[in-house]
Order: sequence, then structure tokens, then C-alpha cells
Amino acid sequence: MRNESGRQITAFGAELELLSYSIHILIVMIAIYRDQDRYFGINPG
Repeated sequence: MRNESGRQITAFGAELELLSYSIHILIVMIAIYRDQDRYFGINPG
């Protein structure tokens, strides 16, 4: 039973890690996009 529990936790942890990685990439892309906006002066403000 310990092995099964370990597998479930490992699989769940892998899914969370993948989700966190995807969110991190999204945040980085948004940050880069904002930086480009500042450099090119496209900001309508």
C-alpha cells in the first residue's frame, strides 16, 4: 500500500510541477511582452 500511495503522490506532484512550470512560462512571456511595450513605446498611456 505504501508503494501505491507513493506512486499517486509522485504522479500528482508531477502534474502540479508541470502546471506550475506552464504558469511560470506564461508569467515570463507576459513580463517580456510588457518590457517590449516599454522599449518600443507602444503603450497608449
